[in-house]
Amino acid sequence: MGWLQLHGLAAGYGGRPVLQDLDAGPIAEGTVTALLGPNGSGKSTLLKTLAGLNPVMRGEVLLDGECLARATPARRAERAMYMPQALPKGVHMTVFESVLVAARSGLQSRRDAAGPALMRDAMAAIADLGIATLASRYLDELSGGQKQLASLAQALVRRPRLLLLDEPLSALDLNYQFHVMDVLRRQTRQHRLITLVVLHDLNIALRHADHALLLHGGAIEAEGLPAEVVTPATLRRVYRVRARVERCPQGQPQVHVDGLAQA
Repeated sequence: MGWLQLHGLAAGYGGRPVLQDLDAGPIAEGTVTALLGPNGSGKSTLLKTLAGLNPVMRGEVLLDGECLARATPARRAERAMYMPQALPKGVHMTVFESVLVAARSGLQSRRDAAGPALMRDAMAAIADLGIATLASRYLDELSGGQKQLASLAQALVRRPRLLLLDEPLSALDLNYQFHVMDVLRRQTRQHRLITLVVLHDLNIALRHADHALLLHGGAIEAEGLPAEVVTPATLRRVYRVRARVERCPQGQPQVHVDGLAQA
């Protein structure tokens, strides 16, 4: 059984710490963890640090018992896949070609796979996200939401051990938000990934995530099941709002904000 664990993790930019002494986990494989918190709380910094884009100032990140900070860049790139919030400008390549390139850059066992198998994997990843009609379209002519879905297909087809997604729903409509979260949860379980996803919609986190980390001021405010993390008390402390968390007729917890909390 694989897992991700943080021990006293500190990281930041230019010698200035943003994250301080984070302890979290073990986060089990096959689970989707929602990274929650207000703007500037350190969510993106945490993902970049796990991906090796920010140096670890102190502490360690263990993935299946291996210290990621001591892994070679090639080893880290093989094990962790990071999808940023601001996607790079689209290159003149079709969606299918981009996903096929991603499939070939995955694990060594997949690089050695026959071409037809990789092509099937690439097309399956595209179809799973509901964008088969975009397969022959060029990335540099897609809308922001379509590029986001193509980038997600590239990430999923690699089947990394650790999948790190920074606001993958930000440019998607309501239908695709729910569809993508269903696909993420299913793929995470099927391939035993460890998926961390930054979300601002607390109701999506409550409905689709298995686990949640709530960050505030570069520290972990709460960790656990989403319904244990998203509570009226934590919403008041972290988001400064008066809110209720109530069950809908289908039994799903939902956040209802009544107003701003008094300072």
